[in-house]
Amino acid sequence: LVHPASGYSIVNSLSKAGEIADHILEGLGKEDGSRATQAWESLWSSESRRKMAFYQFGAEMISKMPLETLREFMRTFYALPAPLWKGFLSHRLSSPMLIPLAVMMFFLGNNDLKKALVSELASPAGIKMYQAATAPLHTAEGQAPAAEAVSRQTPPQEPLKEVFRREQLGMGARMPSGFVDDS
Repeated sequence: LVHPASGYSIVNSLSKAGEIADHILEGLGKEDGSRATQAWESLWSSESRRKMAFYQFGAEMISKMPLETLREFMRTFYALPAPLWKGFLSHRLSSPMLIPLAVMMFFLGNNDLKKALVSELASPAGIKMYQAATAPLHTAEGQAPAAEAVSRQTPPQEPLKEVFRREQLGMGARMPSGFVDDS
């Protein structure tokens, strides 16, 4: 499995390295304080911020899911048409195409998954996703949104080892084979 919070972003970052390096090289010759502006905008365009907010929303949501809901999420995700899930994991899916992906996840998922999807919309990650999606409507062309849609101050969710550990402890005697309780 590809880790939805980091597995595809490394590949995406490496794919942009050449373009970013070119912008940094151009900026080195500037003396007006705008050295990093082109590189930053190339890396964090409004499209990139919208997509990252969606990815953070999803990562935060799945980190909170009980094990059975997470299994349903994965079954539903890989039941989507291949261009959608492959586009999502490769970071090649445009932000407008994330909408049909989310809608299909909702309609194909069971009630527990639907509840998780809807309840996460009111979370900080859901609010950030909404702000990132609507930022172009609230800002003039070429200006950054007033509120940061993508926060890099804290991780978007608790470490996954803690989430999985909590799930293991919650399962008690029903621990599936391959999981060892080392407490």
